[in-house]
Amino acid sequence: MYCNPDCAKKSWKKHAAAGCKYIQEKLSLWDLYKEQKAATDENSAREALLGTIVGSLTYKDHIKDISSCELALDQKSFFKLFEKLKRKQALSIGDRSYPALQLLDFQKFTYPGADKDLTQSEKWFTEMYEIVADVEKAKRKQSLFDGDRTHKRIVELDALMASSNYPGLAKDYNGAITWHYGDSDSIFADELKMMRKKQQLFDISVASPGTKKTYLESHPIEAKFHQISQKLTYPSAQTDIEKGLKVLETDIERDIVKHIKFMNTKQKIHLGRLFYFVLLYVQAFVLTFSLFSFLFIKHRTMYRSCIS
Repeated sequence: MYCNPDCAKKSWKKHAAAGCKYIQEKLSLWDLYKEQKAATDENSAREALLGTIVGSLTYKDHIKDISSCELALDQKSFFKLFEKLKRKQALSIGDRSYPALQLLDFQKFTYPGADKDLTQSEKWFTEMYEIVADVEKAKRKQSLFDGDRTHKRIVELDALMASSNYPGLAKDYNGAITWHYGDSDSIFADELKMMRKKQQLFDISVASPGTKKTYLESHPIEAKFHQISQKLTYPSAQTDIEKGLKVLETDIERDIVKHIKFMNTKQKIHLGRLFYFVLLYVQAFVLTFSLFSFLFIKHRTMYRSCIS
């Protein structure tokens, strides 16, 4: 994008040939830089370019940014910092003529958190990052907020939700939605696989003893995973179980066994620490009781001596 959100020109050369003011301005500054550098040196060329905008800069901390621009390590870094100066100034005075800002303004977002996302996109704009992906992400958020659930990923997720009821389903749903916003088909698909595996294990856990026994006997690795998952009590156990479910999806026995051993080791360490703290508590209790007993006996002995 160089001039407006709907511009079909994909090459900066085409924009330049068509007289795009943004490209023409960049080319003009580039020519000035080359001329000054050829006639004098690099520092003079930088001063010439900075001279075209320094007088108009008014935003907070612009003095600091000017110094950073002057001290840029190379030509590429200088032009990047120079462009940042211009973008920050544009935002500070409400100049929305930049193509990226026009793209943001072209959309009307009303979903919860839209203002926060807009502010973040504007920050990325000043840092010289592309914000097209942010806009597309915001569009997906807006579509869901408006009740549009026709996207293929959402259709698949809704179908899974209709047949699932395992504990923690709502949390996993929110996680899947996050990956949908990020437009990551592969990770979204992985999340749905994990949710299906969780539902499968939950169904087994509540099935009749006969059904459970038959299934686990035919899936020994899953049986082992299921068995240890029920016993885990250390703080990050749930996170490790979710990671284990993703490992189960791979059907690579070596990796699954390795993860089970990993969780088992953490559980043993956790239980060892609990035992240690219980032991310390008991020792503290015994010492306290012994001290009070000693003081009581001493006090009673002194009292009897006084009576005598």
